[in-house]
Amino acid sequence: MAGNIIPAIATTNAIISGIIVLQALHLLRKSYQALRNVHVQFRPNLPLSTITTSGPNRFCGVCRDTYAELPCDTSRTTLREVVEGILGGGENSDSPMREVSVYEDKRVLYDPDWDDNMERTLDDLNVTRGKFLSVVDEDGEYETIQVGIGALPPDHPSDGPAFVLPSPLPSPPKKAKPPVPSPEPQTPEKSMSKKRAAPDDDELPVAKRAKTNGTSSHTDVPFTPKKQRKLDEDGLILVESLDEKLNEDDVIVID
Repeated sequence: MAGNIIPAIATTNAIISGIIVLQALHLLRKSYQALRNVHVQFRPNLPLSTITTSGPNRFCGVCRDTYAELPCDTSRTTLREVVEGILGGGENSDSPMREVSVYEDKRVLYDPDWDDNMERTLDDLNVTRGKFLSVVDEDGEYETIQVGIGALPPDHPSDGPAFVLPSPLPSPPKKAKPPVPSPEPQTPEKSMSKKRAAPDDDELPVAKRAKTNGTSSHTDVPFTPKKQRKLDEDGLILVESLDEKLNEDDVIVID
């Protein structure tokens, strides 16, 4: 058995790597609808099974954000150019720029009341290639824009602009309100047993107790209809008081 471990690991790695390459080809072709989740099964006649990928969820903390890539020269691009370019507003635009805050991971780089970093380059702010700038709407009306910092293409002219804006510009949707769960209707539980239910104790006639004049020191023993039914099944007779007499037919004398 020990000699089969190494070949099994190599075979499994080859299967998984082949599946990853096939899915990567869909990404390179931008055929996102063709992506599949592949699962390995223990069925010899069907070793692999595939299911379609789920669409983005508007209430997911990752899926609800709008993503955009910004190829740029971080040594020449300022934070103001990034924010105004992504939002499509600013001094050179007729439309006013909405109020936002800019974060890099957990660092606050800009908000409407603090703009000291707006004229600094991305290199000065330690925002390098591969990092993300989060543009968060101050009013909480629109979703967040995640701007990925990338490198300029190799054929980009050296005297060209310091950054290339994505086309079209990212347009974040308005935040969706979470759906209110509707109350589930309550249905009475029905018994699935086919046995006939025994009669309820409340439906049985309750035996009357004998009247006393208040001078007797004897206390009647309380009994329930269930106990009465048990005595009847055993052929016993319950005497309610000491003065009660039994018929001769009900008494069996044993010598």
